Amino acid sequence: MKQQINLLQVPNQTLSCNLNDEKGNFFTVDISLRTLPDGNLIAKITVNNEVIVSSVMCCNKMPLLPTNILNGNIYFTDTFFDTDPVYTGFNEQYLLIYDTEFRLG
Repeated sequence: MKQQINLLQVPNQTLSCNLNDEKGNFFTVDISLRTLPDGNLIAKITVNNEVIVSSVMCCNKMPLLPTNILNGNIYFTDTFFDTDPVYTGFNEQYLLIYDTEFRLG
């Protein structure tokens, strides 16, 4: 199951969302996105008030979480090409996806 997480088209933002997996488990996820001077995007992700990653580079179709804590993973996908996310294309070209079928290991 894939869920899109809506973003604002701003260079730096913090958002909270509630995600649920296929087993009915709910997770409170806080995501902070920051655009670096070179245009790259990094994320800080907290799950159920526990920091999971404090600084991860956001790349196309690469998992943002190093574990299966969400019984899946979160990643950006480029709907037009194969480029890394840029805030000006959020929700149109670049989607932030929670995918319960994307598991590590």
